[in-house]
Amino acid sequence: MRRLVESAEAAGMSRREIAQSLRLSGISQQNINHLLRGSIPKVDLSTNAYRRAESRARVLMGGDAAREVRERYMRTQTLRE
Repeated sequence: MRRLVESAEAAGMSRREIAQSLRLSGISQQNINHLLRGSIPKVDLSTNAYRRAESRARVLMGGDAAREVRERYMRTQTLRE
């Protein structure tokens, strides 16, 4: 997402236009603020969200994708500790 903001800035869009575009795309105001500041918003995935994502990845893309989702989730949990 940060690359998207950088590209929009390079294309001459104002911060207000970028924020409006992100808002219309369903991005929360908190995340928009972080993106415009160049900081990383806190991500707090629930166990249920992770399980749904893993299940969906398995159905749509197979076991390798589901393993990748699981590994990424585990990495985020160790970073939070």
